[in-house]
Amino acid sequence: MQRVREWHRDFNRAIITSMDQFFISSPLGTEELLLSELEQAGVSVRNKANGGAYCKTRPLLALELLLTSRVASRIYRELSKFSISNEQELLLKSTNWPWESLFTLDQTFKVESSFDREAKRRFRNTLLLSQKLKDGIVDHFRGKYGSRPNVDTKQPDITIFMRIEQSTHNERRFTVRILQDLSGSPLSNRGYRRAIVHQAPLRENLAAAIIMLSNWKKDQEPLVDSMCGSATMLIEAALIKYNIPPSYLMIQEFLEENKGPWSFLNHLWFTQDSALKTGFDLLVKRLNQQTIRGLASAKPGTFFGYDNSVPSLKIARDATNRAKISHIIALKKECATKLHPPSGKPCTIVCNPPYGERLGRDDELAHLYHQYGENLKQSFRGSTAYILISNSQLRKKISLQTKRRIPLLNGGLECRLCEYLLF
Repeated sequence: MQRVREWHRDFNRAIITSMDQFFISSPLGTEELLLSELEQAGVSVRNKANGGAYCKTRPLLALELLLTSRVASRIYRELSKFSISNEQELLLKSTNWPWESLFTLDQTFKVESSFDREAKRRFRNTLLLSQKLKDGIVDHFRGKYGSRPNVDTKQPDITIFMRIEQSTHNERRFTVRILQDLSGSPLSNRGYRRAIVHQAPLRENLAAAIIMLSNWKKDQEPLVDSMCGSATMLIEAALIKYNIPPSYLMIQEFLEENKGPWSFLNHLWFTQDSALKTGFDLLVKRLNQQTIRGLASAKPGTFFGYDNSVPSLKIARDATNRAKISHIIALKKECATKLHPPSGKPCTIVCNPPYGERLGRDDELAHLYHQYGENLKQSFRGSTAYILISNSQLRKKISLQTKRRIPLLNGGLECRLCEYLLF
């Protein structure tokens, strides 16, 4: 009982601890979904940016978002913000920052950076600025300890991210934000998909975003993926329907083996804060119980995936097995141009067809898109379809009236999520 009281005391301390600044990134086009998640979590958003949002919140709540956000790509904690006009100023200011409060000599690090258009124009050699930041970190440690930490560009203990933008107050100066990446591997890596999948996989957080952008009535309608590939959209939809955290497989691994993919677990910011560590332990246990309830309530009859490729279906079955929900997702070999509603009633259809930039030949795809649209029109009356399309010429082959076109970025390709009401 005494230990339980101590846990709750530490948890409450973690909840009321001082706030930090964070940047949460997400795929381009999903920013409004991210803002909605932050609002529901009670996070104070400072401002929206392309591909994410700056916010101010308590560390434990930021870690909860890292585990529960369905659309976030990464979460960064802001360390410092200052202005510069040249490379030497960056070196000087980075040398004076107390890096020993962030990581130790025995830990490895790497530097990543991004620049807005004006910063790229002013600092033509952007690699030089990244090198200056790295030099500043190394010089600081050498000056303080006579030694330096090593760089590891593949699997560092800590990743320092630098963002440089033109100042809004003085066009000759540039604002530098230094952040630490709390995520490690991208948050889109849920753990149910193997490293080698079919040629053009859809990121898991973008798949979740497509489901969230649709008007799918999750408690009333079946969901059909007519070209399901590795079944990513169906899996993400199932996690949404049954309120299962997107990080549930990592959480289970953390509880069973006391290890996880999140880089913050090795950061001094986390390891030296006993209240935050206790709060996180309680958090993952709560989310694991949420997962257990969700998986126990999962029933078949809602999710249907079709693909004309046997290898793709094999990958899909492997993914649903690894996700522990293979019993609720029905998979079948079938051509998308010949489908009928699996339950004989209206449903929501999602589809990520080949674009032409990556898979298939354009003339073959033009015929496929046309036949697919015709089958939707004839066989799925009363249903709604959401199709992710990059090639505008192929989009025109679907002779259906588009209700909405939502811009999204899929692996560097500009796409539109097209909504079709099928009457």
